[in-house]
Amino acid sequence: MSVAERMERVHTFLRDEGVPLALIHDPFNVCYLTGYWTILSGIPGTETLLVVPESAAPYLAVPGLEVTLAQEQCPGLDIRYLRPAETRVGSQRRPSQTVGHLVTQALSAVPPGAMVGVDASLLRSDRREALMEQLRGRPVKDLTPWLAGQRASKDVDEQQRTRASARIVAQAAAAIARVLRPGVTEQALASEAVRVIWAHGGTVSHLVVASGPRAALPHALPTARAVGPGEFVVVDIGVFHEHYWAEIARTFVAGTPTAEQSRLLSLVGRAQVAARGALKAGVSACDVDEAARAVLRDAGFDDGVYIHSTGHGLGIMGMDAPAIAPHNTAPVPLNAALTIEPGLYFPGSGGIRIEDSFLVRDSGAECLTE
Repeated sequence: MSVAERMERVHTFLRDEGVPLALIHDPFNVCYLTGYWTILSGIPGTETLLVVPESAAPYLAVPGLEVTLAQEQCPGLDIRYLRPAETRVGSQRRPSQTVGHLVTQALSAVPPGAMVGVDASLLRSDRREALMEQLRGRPVKDLTPWLAGQRASKDVDEQQRTRASARIVAQAAAAIARVLRPGVTEQALASEAVRVIWAHGGTVSHLVVASGPRAALPHALPTARAVGPGEFVVVDIGVFHEHYWAEIARTFVAGTPTAEQSRLLSLVGRAQVAARGALKAGVSACDVDEAARAVLRDAGFDDGVYIHSTGHGLGIMGMDAPAIAPHNTAPVPLNAALTIEPGLYFPGSGGIRIEDSFLVRDSGAECLTE
């Protein structure tokens, strides 16, 4: 689906809901609807604003230094600049222009009592307070649930991009497996993964390489530590390709695994298989989580050892719904992209995590990273 088609969906939704104006701030929602993304997106202090009138053309305001990039990424979309103070380009004066200025302008074009749509629950508290002060006296509709639902179910193009990311991330994990041996450093292993990712057109979203006792730390970044003989090495890699994210995690042993290491690896593998078997469109996300958790619990490992949820959605430049977690009773959407990643963690000793990326079908789950 093109960004123009997504924008038309927004217009249709606004018409159906009687909302003449939408103000979209979240950088991930902006990227989904326009294709705009920069290394500044999401950084505290950096703002963007997508203004979508129900019956007029939308426009996007970005930091002044990103205007040219936005014009390249979003052909046909009206791009405006954000600057906190007046500046000059040659002899031309360019006045300051803030999100607050543009919100005031947008509000002036709709009736005083008209409802305004905002992705309010995603706003930082200070920005939400400032916006709500401007919207005082107007009914506000939170667009977050609707946008989250749109993003959660992937169209054909999104599925293809997620598959491409999954291929790259699987190649990166395989590259680490080829060079893993006692004595190699975590950083050397990470550099091999990064080389493969960039060579295949991907961008690293995160890269965990944790050996020995550090394998008990789910989000440990690679260090200069040398891998010891017989140690667990947890590798967790995330990759973006054309804005879409995939992940993989593998746990290796540097050498020949002991009987106990083999048992634990097999157990976590069985937990993932159980969750995968429960995963299909319409099933409650908590039931998928419980399928993995039950396998580990039956083997004597409770939530003090399995310390995180079983998975999360994969989306545009970050996480989408659903969270595969005990608290989430919502049904898993058809065509959702998500991870299944059970693990066991033993502080001071090591840990295990096995993760793959999946697409959700009516009949079950399609693994993208096998």
